[in-house]
Amino acid sequence: MRQRPKSRISVLLLTRNHARYLKRSLGLIVRQARACRAALCAFDTSSSDGSADLLRDAGFRVTVIAPEEFGHGRTRNVAAAAAGGEIVVFLNGDAVPRDAWLKGLLGGFAMHPDVAGVFSRQVPPPGTDPLRRADIEGHPAFGSDIPWVVHLDSGIPADISPAAARALYTFDTVSCAVKTEVIEDAPFPDVAFGEDLLWGKAVLERGRRLVYAPASVVEHCHDLYAHPMDLVRRHFADAMLARKAAGAAAPGPLSFFAFMAGAARRDFARIAESDMDVPSKAAWAAFEPAARTLQFLAIQAGAIGEHLPPAVRDFLSWTRKGA
Repeated sequence: MRQRPKSRISVLLLTRNHARYLKRSLGLIVRQARACRAALCAFDTSSSDGSADLLRDAGFRVTVIAPEEFGHGRTRNVAAAAAGGEIVVFLNGDAVPRDAWLKGLLGGFAMHPDVAGVFSRQVPPPGTDPLRRADIEGHPAFGSDIPWVVHLDSGIPADISPAAARALYTFDTVSCAVKTEVIEDAPFPDVAFGEDLLWGKAVLERGRRLVYAPASVVEHCHDLYAHPMDLVRRHFADAMLARKAAGAAAPGPLSFFAFMAGAARRDFARIAESDMDVPSKAAWAAFEPAARTLQFLAIQAGAIGEHLPPAVRDFLSWTRKGA
């Protein structure tokens, strides 16, 4: 019997108790994948909400792994090798793509022969709180509808800020497409947080290019402001990562005022334009200064995180979110 050729493209979902998102997204994903003749694969981390069954029913080849086997970088490397094909499209199970998501993502590879990976624009889902909406819309990439190609052709300034370092190496695996040959040469690092930014740095330093494709859109966000410690942990981790990746310096104390003024300008605009009732808007306005102060302090702490006692770093680790 003639063997069926492997698909050139594999769409690979990473899921863990994401059934409520999959019920919205699977029809869109399958329709777009079939239009591109892409294989459908998923790695599910022992979901208890029926995620794996939903994926199988939609035509995905599902691999179920134990929670202790999962690693953001490690699992992507294993999954890419198992999926095969020239290009692997990674999508987190809690990200909901919009129309033309896959076409826009794959189109990024046409921008230059040395493109190693392409990542999607993320937009806040309906009902996102105003501060988180301001974060996402103020992101160095996601706030822009202009595509770009990143190529590292100069050194990194010694006094680069965490935000600038994060922007320089920006790559996001929530929704992205990567050439399999590049993963073989430069696997995603096996770290608890920031595998995408560290991988982005590694491939840029190898002379490859990264593409931001705003035509590819997914709805996705973490609800940081419902749990203040999650807010602290996320920004602590981001600042530690920027320090590790690019030697980013801690922001000076006087930068606090500029930080707060910029945040207030964005935040209060989002609060004002939201469809919340007046008491809810007033509550968010009252909460905003405390939230942004916590964020600034977390960035300060993360920038010197390597010098903090291990017990403090562990307590502030993003892997403890929700604790």
